[in-house]
Amino acid sequence: MSEALAWMAGFFDGEGCVVILPRRAGGNHSAPQVRVAIGQKDRRPLEYIQSLYGGSIHPHSSIYNLALSTAQATRFLRAIRPFLRVKDKVVDVVLDFDNWRSNGRNPAPGSGCPYSSDDERIAQDFHNRVSALNRA
Repeated sequence: MSEALAWMAGFFDGEGCVVILPRRAGGNHSAPQVRVAIGQKDRRPLEYIQSLYGGSIHPHSSIYNLALSTAQATRFLRAIRPFLRVKDKVVDVVLDFDNWRSNGRNPAPGSGCPYSSDDERIAQDFHNRVSALNRA
């Protein structure tokens, strides 16, 4: 499997991106979300990754996009992290965010446990760090 993980890491390094979407009060998600997107003209590599990690594939212009959401995305990123060469720093920040979020900072919708203002600030800081690394 390590050969496949190395291939997926190289594919993600060249064709993928990862973001932290901020929390949207009253929107689709009540807590920040991790998203991985990988675009490619040939659907087959995306289908292979999807068969292992889930997600959804959608056509967009002349390419296909594979989208992985929080649990799928972080499981994928943890698996390929040892093999990354380009997006290693941004993935490290995203995985730090996931560790922080998993430590009781992810209230379920309708749970009555909103993020504290400190949690909001920390989550926004993670978002800003990922955005800056994606632009670099």
